[in-house]
This record gives sequence, C-alpha cells and structure tokens, in this order.
Amino acid sequence: MTDELITIDAPSRNGVPASGYYADHTAVSWSALEVFTESPERFHAIYVGQTQDHEESSPEMLLGNAIHCRLLERQHFHDRYIAAPKFDRRFSEGKTKHANWMREHGHRTALPAADMDLVEAMADAILLHPQAGKIVQAVIDGFGQTEQVFRWEDPETGIARKCRVDIVLPGLIVDVKSTTEVEEAAWLRTVRRYGYHRQSATYTSGYRLATGLDAAFLHIAVTKDYPIRVRTFELGPRTLQLGREEVAKKMRDLKACIDNGDFSDAGSKTIEIVEFPWLVRD
Repeated sequence: MTDELITIDAPSRNGVPASGYYADHTAVSWSALEVFTESPERFHAIYVGQTQDHEESSPEMLLGNAIHCRLLERQHFHDRYIAAPKFDRRFSEGKTKHANWMREHGHRTALPAADMDLVEAMADAILLHPQAGKIVQAVIDGFGQTEQVFRWEDPETGIARKCRVDIVLPGLIVDVKSTTEVEEAAWLRTVRRYGYHRQSATYTSGYRLATGLDAAFLHIAVTKDYPIRVRTFELGPRTLQLGREEVAKKMRDLKACIDNGDFSDAGSKTIEIVEFPWLVRD
C-alpha cells in the first residue's frame, strides 16, 4: 500500500443506512453469498422465501456496529448508543429502575459501560495508527465517502450484486474489522475462516463494474481487547485471485439453484456415513 492511494482531492460525504441496505433482497451481497456457501437452504429462507431473519444481534455484532458508528458516523454515535447502568433485576426495585431507564433511553442501543470504554479505546487506537488514522481522519474532515452502496450485474450469471463500503477514497476502498488477533498469521486464518478474500474480490470487482474505476481494497483490523492493536492489510494478488475464483464458482452454484429451484444443502437428501478422523486408517 502506497501513500499515493491515500490522496484526498475533494470533500464529499454521504451514506446509506444499514437497515435499508440489508432489507433490500433484490441483489446478492458478499455476506449473502457467504450464507449461501454455508447453507443454500438458509440462503433461501433468508433471501428468497424470507421466512427467516437475516441475523440476530450478538454482543460481538453490537460491538462491531458501535465501533463503525464511532469512527464513521461519529456525529450520530451518542444519539444511537448509551452506556447502560447496572440494575439488580432480581428484586422489584431494580426491575422498576430498569423499566424507567428503558422508557427514557430505549431508543438507543445500550452497551455495558466497559464496552463503551472499549469502543472509545478502539477508535482512539485507529486514529493514532499512521495509515488507518490518516484514512479515518480524512473522513472526519469531510473528505471521501462513507457507507456507500454499489450495484452491478455479475458478468457470468447475470445475477444482480451489491456491496456497502465503509470508506471510499480515490483509488482505495476500506473496510474496518474488529478481531481478536492482528498478527499476520492469525489475520490470514481469520481471512480464510470468514471469507475476507472473497469480500476483497467482490468489492474490488464490483466497484470496477459499477464505476469503471479501479481501487485497492484495504482492511483496518483492530483488536477488541486490551491492549488495543491496529494493523492495516491488503491481500496479495494470488490470494485475491483465489477469492475471485471462489466467488465465481459460488455464483455459478447459486445460478444453478435458481434455475432448478432446488436450494437443498449438500447431503441433506442422503444417508451419510461419518467417522471420527483419527479412527480412519489408510
């Protein structure tokens, strides 16, 4: 990654709310394709039949959403998040205090006070990082764009695709990830486990098809425990090419499911014989 990719020319800032983006099932996002990779049946239930919610909130997801808001929509952070006091709801007095507090503050997402402190520490650590801080500071100063949605048509299958990018700067698109480890080997395991190489491939290809412009893709990785550590990563060309190949295959698989109307999971219609791996001998 070179400094030339982090040159800001003109102020421009806008965004698309997450609720509207995830409610739109007319195009397939990277995360939706990851659901399909895990389970075609679950993909169908969420995005086609719409009989299942996209996802349930977890403490990890709440923390991730909070750090995104603190960094990229800081003017809205305290309107959306609040530190929750502790209530002893084993007794009626605690239950009453909790109910009264929720009536007053229930329109905001409540986080434990320790998590609010952690979000602030994560944001500060990113801003102090020489590369990540420069990127985010440009957003704070009103340059570049945040939470941008791009739509395009997959060239091979004709299926509509979309992505929502955290930060867009000239020649550079950026995604912020909270994680447990930022050492290179650990980060590569995370990339493989969560399909971030497919995310990189989807976003760079989609951005090119949607805008006609090329851009590098950068992850800002920040740990969600103390001491807070920050690294910036760009995937190399071979890993990015693997991501493109895997995305293309999964899109072909999705097209086949759509064409034949069968979203059954692999093996769901057969009897499977399984063994503990350590018991199998050649």
